[in-house]
Amino acid sequence: MEKKRGVYDNCIILIPALQPDERMIQLIYGLHNLGFNKIAITDDGSSEDRQQYFQEAKSMGACVMHHSKKMGKGVALRSALRLADEKIGESNFYITADCDGQYSPEDIEKVAKELLNNPDCFVLGVRTYERKKGKKVRFWMNSCQKLFFRITNHGKECPDPRSGLRGFPASLKKLALCTEGKSYDYELNFLDAAIQKTPIVVVPICSDTNNRNETSHFRPVVDLLGMYLKFWKYLLTSNVATVFDLVFFILFENLFFKLGAISIFMATICARAISGSVGYILNRYISFQSKLNPGREMVRYSIVFVCQMAASGILVSFLSIVPIPTVIVKAIIDTILFFVVYNIQKNWVFVDNYINN
Repeated sequence: MEKKRGVYDNCIILIPALQPDERMIQLIYGLHNLGFNKIAITDDGSSEDRQQYFQEAKSMGACVMHHSKKMGKGVALRSALRLADEKIGESNFYITADCDGQYSPEDIEKVAKELLNNPDCFVLGVRTYERKKGKKVRFWMNSCQKLFFRITNHGKECPDPRSGLRGFPASLKKLALCTEGKSYDYELNFLDAAIQKTPIVVVPICSDTNNRNETSHFRPVVDLLGMYLKFWKYLLTSNVATVFDLVFFILFENLFFKLGAISIFMATICARAISGSVGYILNRYISFQSKLNPGREMVRYSIVFVCQMAASGILVSFLSIVPIPTVIVKAIIDTILFFVVYNIQKNWVFVDNYINN
């Protein structure tokens, strides 16, 4: 089959592939028909009986590399990007797709055209989730993801955070290679980081492809939890710090009881200092796994920590006039502050250098 020449030679298609079938070959044919000739594929540990499809992809001109075992979609995408640099060369744009035909060649072309029209933007292929019989679970799942994304990203909107059809300019290539994540969490981490640097443009795509999700390796519960692993770790470390705060408050209150009324104040300050230090260590090494200079982070963390305490105290005192039990008011205020502080820590305190560059 003769390929179209030069139509989308400034775009490289990146495909992570696990246990592919004939649909991957059909996708490559379709892409060639539309003028996409630069394709990099990662075999993420597929079995021997699937190697024929990779061989056929090579015979069609695609660059293919193999992982000896399954490494995860995030690792496979980064491998495909490195492969593209080594075998194809630099490009203006990169588009990620799946090997199972979930995204059609026509949908991929929509993303490519939008990239050409908006060369400095991150383009996201957005599926339509309708609230109707047989699709209610998918609709509510996506609605919850959109809400959660908005809460944890300073109110920024994203209609389909889990979409794997994305296009991005070469200016984001370093970010794509440095973003952490082994599986589907990589896609969310990359999306989180990209929106800090560039606007998002959304493109409606068909959500009812012929294969549907028959060959999808996405596990709705396990992988959705994994996508938000950074948040769950932050939630865990915050609760651990809270336990430290309560334990040391009790200890210091007993230690300072002879000081009278001031004992509560002293116990609170000392307990918060310890719990704050514990929270910093846990967030640095567990929640955000930062590798930056701790000096700058400690200063920023301290500022946020003090501001959070002050905001909680001031707001609870101010709203104490409301005819609601104070403990409920405090629970609501602290819950709101929890999400606010998570955003600040993720995007300011422990933000990676490559996001700032």
